[in-house]
Amino acid sequence: GFRVDFVAIDFETANEKRSSPCSIGLAIVENGAVRESYQRLIRPHNDYFYFNAINESIHGIHEEDVEDEPELHDLWPWLKPFLEGQVVVAHNASFDFSVLRNTLALYGIEPMDCRIACTRAIALASWPDLASYSLGVVADYLRIDFAHHKADEDAVAAAEIALKAIAENGAGRIDRLPDFIDFRLGYIKQGVYECSGTSISTANKKRENALKRYASFHNNPTMPCDPNNPFFGNDLVFTGTLESMTRDVAFDLVQRVGGRASERLNKETEFLVMGIQDFSRFRQGCKSGKTKKAETLRAQG
Repeated sequence: GFRVDFVAIDFETANEKRSSPCSIGLAIVENGAVRESYQRLIRPHNDYFYFNAINESIHGIHEEDVEDEPELHDLWPWLKPFLEGQVVVAHNASFDFSVLRNTLALYGIEPMDCRIACTRAIALASWPDLASYSLGVVADYLRIDFAHHKADEDAVAAAEIALKAIAENGAGRIDRLPDFIDFRLGYIKQGVYECSGTSISTANKKRENALKRYASFHNNPTMPCDPNNPFFGNDLVFTGTLESMTRDVAFDLVQRVGGRASERLNKETEFLVMGIQDFSRFRQGCKSGKTKKAETLRAQG
């Protein structure tokens, strides 16, 4: 007979609020393989029923698509049995579980008891040299083909990442992975939530590797650098979240064209790159610390 090994989930949201799910994807893993996947559209709770252009551009779901769809509390009788008592996997699980818990709270529903496995943390502990741990980059590295930001495809990709880590580490089962790599399961038990992750040392090691990699790009005369690139020989600093890539990847790209990417703004900085929230807040007159500092430095010449 079939035994469910674990279930992977993925939420897409209508806007920047964690209480605005507009779609959920599920992948059911049985006997070491994804047996089936589902995608359901969700109408966000009335208080959070608005779509941000950024979110729409990411997942392609719009207000009219979910107008007549069930809200999460309507879907809960269908969804809960998949998750109750299981190991539930998600890529960057703190996001998906934040969506689930915040949205259920709007309806006064207690979340189910389950254990949690974050595939971002699993990937970080299993393959420490990747430039980024976003779902797309990890899946690409493991040669997993999928259509990013379709909830069911994202859930299947997370499931496949978990299966590859279990196989490569010889763990046999997902709940045995902590015996093989620096990774811990999280859980929800009687409403108490603890996220899944790695220890601080693994995260720091990843950062060290990144810094070494950037140093080697910078000191490598054979890197194809274009002296006509506007960033060539210039210092760039980033502020806020980038829309289309992680900061690691952005740093990487800057180094490849012969620029220098830094976290710290100083008199050497030529460019300040604003992430999407910082820019939208900037247009509304709010400024991040780095933006204010850049303006001060510019005023001083």
